[in-house]
Amino acid sequence: MLNNPTSMSARPYVGTLPWVCIQSDATRTLLGKCGEDEPIGNIPTSTLDCFCCIERGRIVNWECASAVWQSCLTYLGVAPSSPHGVVTTLPIYSTRKDIERMIDVFFKDLKASALFLTNPWISAIMASGAVTGIVIHQEDTAIAITPVVKMRVVEEAVVRLQFGARDLKQSQSWKPIFDSINASIGKCSPALRPELWSRIILSGHFPEEFEEALEPELRVRATKTGLMPNENFDILIDDTIAEGKLSTWIGLSIIGALSSTLHENPVIEDGAIGVYITSEQYRQHGASFPFKNKAQGSVLAYNATPAEEAVVPSPPVPSSLHWESPDQWVSVHSDAFHTQ
Repeated sequence: MLNNPTSMSARPYVGTLPWVCIQSDATRTLLGKCGEDEPIGNIPTSTLDCFCCIERGRIVNWECASAVWQSCLTYLGVAPSSPHGVVTTLPIYSTRKDIERMIDVFFKDLKASALFLTNPWISAIMASGAVTGIVIHQEDTAIAITPVVKMRVVEEAVVRLQFGARDLKQSQSWKPIFDSINASIGKCSPALRPELWSRIILSGHFPEEFEEALEPELRVRATKTGLMPNENFDILIDDTIAEGKLSTWIGLSIIGALSSTLHENPVIEDGAIGVYITSEQYRQHGASFPFKNKAQGSVLAYNATPAEEAVVPSPPVPSSLHWESPDQWVSVHSDAFHTQ
């Protein structure tokens, strides 16, 4: 079954494929050409009994994830025998072991010719056209709050939360997000804070009411903690809610359409936007190839502690809510997914 989220036709491509991109998130898998502004179609990404491949920011069923990604490639007409590259983002709580297994899946199972790994916050800031800002990326069951300065992630200020849109149905439960944004900016140097306050990028599943509440809530916290230069300082939300829901896909579309030179040396301004691996490098070095170079591996900003072992603050869930248990390119973004 294919749902069409835009006015574009949802028919599969035939013949020689152009650059294409795929993004799986909490509600759907979006399909389209890399370099385009919108996807052409929407494939549901879970079973009717809400079975999920990815939960709380980690892939929990690799067979399921591999099958979903294979279905995407098949729908787009990418045969295993045809040369193709894959641009993909990592789930928020990915560990090094998870990353290496993802690399194995794409090269062994899906026969990718090349793989480009990035993070959703980098993809979102690419979509915004900025090089500096703080990205608030929310998936169905995980959130990442990430300051980026000239495309370099301020790693010591990254905040990951193991709850997301599924848990935050009412405004009473948004407080941990507001607090975490303020705390993240507080971990950055004072010289960087004004620019971060003036470029807050929302990515993922946020209701309109959240954007309306964000500026006044952050102003109260920033004034109280002394993180704002003055009371008249502007806090600017970069994107609309509608555009934010597509920002990760759009960013992947941009990355997939970059030149081969930038894929091989993916540095913009002061920071790397991801890691590039060819099938030949995989054959020679295996799935650990990105980590052979410490600087290159750190670009992936993987979570050193498995999600199930991490101490993660949970939101104050209202009584009406419950916590549920835990050059041809293709780009894939994944989080916990279920049918839209």
